[in-house]
Amino acid sequence: MVDYRASDEAASTDLPLPERVLTIGAHPDDAEFGAGATLAKWAAGGAEITILVVTDGSKGTWDPDLPPEVLVDRRMAEQRRAADTLGVAHVVNLGEVDGELEYTMKLRETLCG
Repeated sequence: MVDYRASDEAASTDLPLPERVLTIGAHPDDAEFGAGATLAKWAAGGAEITILVVTDGSKGTWDPDLPPEVLVDRRMAEQRRAADTLGVAHVVNLGEVDGELEYTMKLRETLCG
């Protein structure tokens, strides 16, 4: 059996410090859950970080009585607080409806154009 794991010599947790960073997440707080420690380290080192949130987070609750507009405001406020805690400079929300996002050419153009 072939061992494809990196050797101890190849493993590194000390990534080079970028000047600017863009991370894209489908939902509020996705970037922080997935890469929070790295984003905080880079921000502390002086990198300018932007988090792009694609959806509005309007489906992120089990409370059927919570109006979607209240939830969206709450989720984005949580997103901003999380970003501030990590030292993230910018948060951009595209506002697509949570749970209704489709991978289309229009979305690709929005993200990359």
